[in-house]
Formats: sequence, C-alpha cells, structure tokens
Amino acid sequence: MLIIATKSPFIKALPQSDTGATLLLSQDSVIAVTATLQAEHFVKVYALESDLAARGLTKTAQQNPMIEIINLQQFVQLTINHHPIMNW
Repeated sequence: MLIIATKSPFIKALPQSDTGATLLLSQDSVIAVTATLQAEHFVKVYALESDLAARGLTKTAQQNPMIEIINLQQFVQLTINHHPIMNW
C-alpha cells in the first residue's frame, strides 16, 4: 500500500500503519521532516524533492536517514508499483 500524505502534520496527523505500507510526503506534509517522524510504522518513507525545495526543507530531509528524497518520475514509478493507493 502507498499512502500519499498531502496535509501538514500540524493540521492532520500523519497516518499510523502497521500493515507495512509505504509513506510518501508531498505538498504540505513534507513539513513532517522537521518533527520526529515515526518511520518504523512504514516499510519506507519518501519525500518529494520539489515540495521540500519549495519549503526550504531539502537540507533537513537529507539529514534524516529514514527519508528518501525522490523526484516526480520516481513518484510516478511508486504509483505504478504500489497498490492500493490511499490519499491522506
């Protein structure tokens, strides 16, 4: 399962998953890289490079070994490889 988060974690809490889901941080949800992210609930955590850059958070995300920064082409590949997809 791919969970695509779009809202700031300060407005809508990030989902908790015990199902081995993959989490993609996009839009305002990339702000989560500034907080303690409970990445152990997910198989993998990704963040969109363009959204991080737009919010000045690229360097912060690079310092977190639990987060893999991806581009839009890699995002498309994630949607192809993961089913189902849940927007959060």
